[in-house]
Amino acid sequence: MPGGLIKLPEFNTNVLSDENGRYRFSVKARRGQQVELLAQTNGYDSMERFVSLGNEHNDFTMQRTRR
Repeated sequence: MPGGLIKLPEFNTNVLSDENGRYRFSVKARRGQQVELLAQTNGYDSMERFVSLGNEHNDFTMQRTRR
């Protein structure tokens, strides 16, 4: 999702996804540490999941908000 706001609350940091929906964080943490990831963008339900830090690839699908 291009322009989505992606957050790592534990590290008080966030990024916007690029035009291809990709994002990257650079935080000081131990490899494999589990942290909460939040994603939100207009017109879609917010998404929350726990991910492992490191050179991980985490794909997810956001659902359109029902009106």
